[in-house]
Amino acid sequence: MAHTQGLEEIAAGDASVAQAGKTATDLFSMYLNCCPDAAGVASVRREDELLLSLGYMHAALSKYGGQGL
Repeated sequence: MAHTQGLEEIAAGDASVAQAGKTATDLFSMYLNCCPDAAGVASVRREDELLLSLGYMHAALSKYGGQGL
């Protein structure tokens, strides 16, 4: 089943988050959307998002301090 909601919508729809009066911004100090446009598709599979995210992180760590990668 493909997900069609972003982190903000998922957090807003979670009963325990709502009961605590929190939002996604309250729960996370930082989050990164690696697929903001998703090339025109309705959703991107989690495993594809994970690979894209790891690719971005590897490039950043290699450039800014990923000694031993």
